[in-house]
Amino acid sequence: MQITIRIAQPNDRKDRRNSCLKMNENNLYRDRYIEVYPEFLILKGYFFGPFGKKRVDFDTIRMIELINLNFWTGRYRIQGTGDFRSWFALDMDRPSRENAFLIHRRQKWWRIGFSAEDVDRVADLFQAKGLLRKT
Repeated sequence: MQITIRIAQPNDRKDRRNSCLKMNENNLYRDRYIEVYPEFLILKGYFFGPFGKKRVDFDTIRMIELINLNFWTGRYRIQGTGDFRSWFALDMDRPSRENAFLIHRRQKWWRIGFSAEDVDRVADLFQAKGLLRKT
């Protein structure tokens, strides 16, 4: 049994920073709630408060539903759940929005709700991937 210990060098941080910059160069869409890349999306404010990002790979998504927001579908849900099946990422402006997205993942029973500043542009990206369903 061989154990290898790697000590981080100063250049490692720089390489990681450069890889993050490269990742940001490849993004298809970015706002304060979501980042869309060719193979995945990142939801900002997924965990409690503004902290924590969640990465969701497109190959794990069965469909993304564009929902009209009202009292029953989460218009006044700033963050969290109301039905223990759908978790909405943080959006302080959700009460003033007309639409939101709801991710249905393969082999998962819970759904992920999120907002975007430019709903039409994000919907077009998801439509191009064959994932969007409008209700």
